[in-house]
Amino acid sequence: MILILKKIQEAISASRESVDLKITETPGDLFVVGCMPRAALLAWQNVFDEKLDWLTYHCKDDSGDDVEPSSGQENQSYRFTVQFTSSDVSPHLFSPEGWNSFLLNEKLLYKAVEVKLAFIENGFSTKAFTVDRWIDAPFSSGLQEPNKIVSNSPRKLVRCQSAEFMAPLRIEPWIHISPATEQSEVITIWKKVAATMIAKSLPNELYKEESVQKALLAGQPPRRLEFGEIQLNESVFQLLQEVAAWIYLEGEDVEVKHTFLSSELARAWTSTDSFCIGLDSRLANALESARLVYKAHLRSGSKDTLKALADLRKALNDDVQKLLQQSKELSGAIWRDVAIAIGVLAVRFSVDSVKSNRVLKFAYMPSASKPFFGFVGLLEARSHLKNRF
Repeated sequence: MILILKKIQEAISASRESVDLKITETPGDLFVVGCMPRAALLAWQNVFDEKLDWLTYHCKDDSGDDVEPSSGQENQSYRFTVQFTSSDVSPHLFSPEGWNSFLLNEKLLYKAVEVKLAFIENGFSTKAFTVDRWIDAPFSSGLQEPNKIVSNSPRKLVRCQSAEFMAPLRIEPWIHISPATEQSEVITIWKKVAATMIAKSLPNELYKEESVQKALLAGQPPRRLEFGEIQLNESVFQLLQEVAAWIYLEGEDVEVKHTFLSSELARAWTSTDSFCIGLDSRLANALESARLVYKAHLRSGSKDTLKALADLRKALNDDVQKLLQQSKELSGAIWRDVAIAIGVLAVRFSVDSVKSNRVLKFAYMPSASKPFFGFVGLLEARSHLKNRF
């Protein structure tokens, strides 16, 4: 399998002798167009001679007819196509042009978990995906797409006025975990794109004035600067990595840290340098100042939090005391009402008892004229008592 990948690399390399060469690639589709020298035609014929189930090849001339590369005419235009099936989570690429296009394609980039490159010797890893050497036929590895929910997206903090000039959706693809052990075309392309993406994640606003890309730093005073182009060197790249990690990946308060840094950059800007050019001389001091301001903010926030907790505790204690006092007063009022009710009932029963005794005494009084009056009186007394109770 390494043999076919090596032959394709040799064919691409030989094609670069063409003055009008154009290489475009997405995972699974490689297109090479140009006026080919004889060496390139023979190199492509070596590729076409390899018959593999997972690869398909086409060579078309100016009229659009399929031809064999070895039968082509030198310095005439031909279009070579190599196609295969590549998954979204594990894209496979043949060329540096395809690698660069992949890094600029958000729809593909944020789905990737591992990237396989045919032209790399030593891989490296970012916070979003790994980059390794392509050594075998593409297959479904069972990897899952990354979580689509983005909690620390630079695009939530940087206002973007143009769809063609936007902050990155995620910062993780531009933060390395293990850098390549040697400088190569692969790592150079990634560093260039990563530095630009991180630079886009630092201002408060990105917009275009006619065709000029600009950045706004909303500080005191606000600065409207031409965005410019990153002049990549190792010190600037490492500093951008540190800034991006501090703002977007280290703890909470992403918006607060972003605001502090942009304010410090605006305060330090005293020239007409473009934003990317000025980062080289201003970003280190701005980061140090922003960190100091953020620490002061945390200390102030802690004091305010402690004061708020003390006030809350005092308010709760006061409310509890009020509730206890109200409970005592309510309990006393209830028992007072109960005592009054019991007293009234006791008086009423006493009065009724006195009346009953008088009726009974009258019922038993002797009478000479009515000998059975006492018995009748007793019945009347009984009836009276029954009605009363």
